Amino acid sequence: MSKNVSLKSIVDFENDNINFYIPSYQRGYRWKSRQVSQLIDDIDSFSPTESTPFYFLQALAVAKDTENNRVNVVDGQQRLTTLKLILGEESGELPIDYAREANQALDKYFMNMAKDVIEEKLVKIGPERRTEFCKKIKECCKFLYYEVEKAKELSTFNDLNSGKIPAKDSELVKCVMLTLGNDETSNVTKARADEWDDIERMLNNNSFFSFITPRNTWKEDDGMTVLLRYAGLIPTKTEQEEEVFPFLTRILDELKTKSRITIWEMIYSVFYRLLEWYNDPLMYHAFGAIVHQRNNKDIKPKTRKEILDAIEKMAEYKPKEDKNDYSNWGEDLFNYLLLSNVAFCWKRWAYRYSFEMH
Repeated sequence: MSKNVSLKSIVDFENDNINFYIPSYQRGYRWKSRQVSQLIDDIDSFSPTESTPFYFLQALAVAKDTENNRVNVVDGQQRLTTLKLILGEESGELPIDYAREANQALDKYFMNMAKDVIEEKLVKIGPERRTEFCKKIKECCKFLYYEVEKAKELSTFNDLNSGKIPAKDSELVKCVMLTLGNDETSNVTKARADEWDDIERMLNNNSFFSFITPRNTWKEDDGMTVLLRYAGLIPTKTEQEEEVFPFLTRILDELKTKSRITIWEMIYSVFYRLLEWYNDPLMYHAFGAIVHQRNNKDIKPKTRKEILDAIEKMAEYKPKEDKNDYSNWGEDLFNYLLLSNVAFCWKRWAYRYSFEMH
């Protein structure tokens, strides 16, 4: 795990004397009422438990500026600024300076809109609970704090905002899942770390990775996010469009109601099922054919019977009697020929079909 990734609360920021700076290249504050309201509701409804001791706020990517004794916020300023507005701009509990000069009127418009929502929500919370609510924000809410090199600050910002994420989504998920916490014993966390390493080694096997990954379908650059899909931990359409780290966002949402142990069971149980099929001659070719058929973008682990039933449907291809009719010479024909190839190799197991070359 990267030494530059950690979990930090606002109290940790205070203890470490961290001063945040929003550089001029950031677009400014743009959260809408819905987003501010949802954050307040989520935090207010959160109750710390042994399995979920913290409310995870999302990733906060920063670059340390030692010369100016501050950290530049590369990503995460919307959530950070909203928390500052909730706690009170003059409280000094979350020091943030802004370099941005352009479009100040627009920034102020969105901040005023956020303040109206915050005041309305805090009035409903009531003066008795308001202090406890702010205490919960400072102590029980944690950012996934990701520090990048100062020399790579601008390139990291550009990559994050263009979708070319240098900080792999799965690395941040790994930090959440493998960081020692009071929700479980250190032995449990250590065992999960060992299992994670074993799974990563297998996912780095090109033959296995190609077996489970459709060509030209998923754009992840590492195997663990592919496995998260198979475990059903798929980002929503909104998360994929709005979040820089959509898989991390999905995991953090799951942790609001599930323990890390439960989530990990979802992941490793799917992995070992796929590994079993990878080593089984029939299931290797049957499941591989299902994964690599064309126009099949929603692939999930199924039971052995469901996979074999799907194979029978692939085998139902029938060319039209009119040989000059090319309308069904596309996906159906491709899938039928793929099935013919894998069936040939299945009967001659030593000639295992290469989904990697495919």
